[in-house]
Amino acid sequence: MNNERHPRVRQAIVEALGNFRGNRDVAKVLTSILENASESYYVRSRAAQSLGKLGILDYAGELTKALDYPSHNYVITQGALQGLSELGTDEAVDTLIKYTELGKPTLVRMVATQSLGRFVGIRRVYDRIRELLKDPYYRVRYAAVAAVESSLDPRFLDILDELASRDLDGRIRRYARDVARKIREHVQRGVEYARLREEIERIREEQRRIMDRLDRMEAKG
Repeated sequence: MNNERHPRVRQAIVEALGNFRGNRDVAKVLTSILENASESYYVRSRAAQSLGKLGILDYAGELTKALDYPSHNYVITQGALQGLSELGTDEAVDTLIKYTELGKPTLVRMVATQSLGRFVGIRRVYDRIRELLKDPYYRVRYAAVAAVESSLDPRFLDILDELASRDLDGRIRRYARDVARKIREHVQRGVEYARLREEIERIREEQRRIMDRLDRMEAKG
């Protein structure tokens, strides 16, 4: 890593380090890269993401500090938010929600919004995404639809249908329509799967009854 100077190659190496889940030696390396002000902004952003992927909760503080590191287009802040979403702690979720608020840079709000998609089972996240689907900024609404797409949660169908018919931006209307269709297909497959399981269980029960009758007939014979 130290011998490689090309930023894109360094990004790829740093990204690969995120696969060493639970490795504290790797976490130290990633932290040193994240904190290194002479390093490329984009390499540091990747380091933040990979640090979160390691799943070592002790490093949440390093990611939280990185939220305030200055960078072009707030790319390090974006990486730190993605890293925190990988950790998935209650504190991380609260931070993601905080960074969706109006007043934060739009690019940062987008990343925080989309990252919430993996936590829709948490009530405060679900409620916040519903709010963000009506955000005044097109990019944030788009990120909110992306969060819904990653969750495939049918509870959002009503608001997706509303967006598909009424949103002022045609891109949002199309995206909301596509995601609503995916959710409905997913739900239908689930229903069909449940029906198939019921049918298999009915056949198995019928086979058990037939075998019981045969056993009784043999016993009488």
